[in-house]
Amino acid sequence: SNSDDFGFIVSLINELSLAYNIDENRIYACGFSNGAGFSFSAACHLNQFAAIASISGLMSDWALDNCDPPGPVGTMIIHGTSDQERPYLGIDDFLLSVDEEIEFWTDYNNTDSVPQVTNFIDNYSIEYFQYSNGTDGSMVELYKVNNGGHIWFNFFHQGINTNQLIWNFFSKHSL
Repeated sequence: SNSDDFGFIVSLINELSLAYNIDENRIYACGFSNGAGFSFSAACHLNQFAAIASISGLMSDWALDNCDPPGPVGTMIIHGTSDQERPYLGIDDFLLSVDEEIEFWTDYNNTDSVPQVTNFIDNYSIEYFQYSNGTDGSMVELYKVNNGGHIWFNFFHQGINTNQLIWNFFSKHSL
């Protein structure tokens, strides 16, 4: 595309910063499907994001090849193993697998290489992986939704729904 998506996001953040009292050290990106892929790209190419969340989306090979954030970026991934639109195993030469995304972001953020793992059931069997102790307190989290498709998941973990889990994750990160 000829659109300057990154320029648009920078302009949007600048305009919002002028109009509202926002904490510029606590700007986050969250997206579903293509929006999740854009969240990865924005984290790679812009220095405004403290953390991102990807729901049923994948990071592109292009984003990986050009990824150089100035510091750690907290990364949460929620993805179903039966997603037909954005397959959990990725698409060769186009989209990374979820495992490749986890490997990249845990390495980049210098988190623990061995996650804490919790399994729970809420409409789905879900494996929760938490990689902690990253640079500047950054973390990487994965909710692997077994047999989950291409949807915005609405589950509860420890009594907290998906949207609140995302916000709680974001709240732990700042630039």
